[in-house]
Amino acid sequence: MSNVNINKREDLLSTISDMYKDAFGVRPHGMFNEYSEQELLAEIDRLQVEVEDAIEHEQKTDALLITRFNDEVATFIQQGAANRSTAIRWMLQAHDLTFEDADFICYNFGINPYISQGRDILEEIEAAVV
Repeated sequence: MSNVNINKREDLLSTISDMYKDAFGVRPHGMFNEYSEQELLAEIDRLQVEVEDAIEHEQKTDALLITRFNDEVATFIQQGAANRSTAIRWMLQAHDLTFEDADFICYNFGINPYISQGRDILEEIEAAVV
């Protein structure tokens, strides 16, 4: 086998490994080493669908968890919190999260701080726990 073929095969296996991790959260560790080049290309096509499904699921989950967080904040406002920051403080107290850092609090609520709405919530939590 020439170096070009070896490099192409390694690139295909690397792509599959990355896509598999994106789709399933773990690397395949040798599952595809015996596949032909055509089988590897077909696997990439199959994994593309899995990755797209995983992304869609993650986006729906993020939206749901942000909605739950905001609904709970709204409940505390309805119960008398003067503003959103106070409502967040009350909510954190109710969850025994008063002295934790904002990243840990986001983690506990399932808020993804790497998306814009999650980053906004992270900043609100940081301001509320000062």
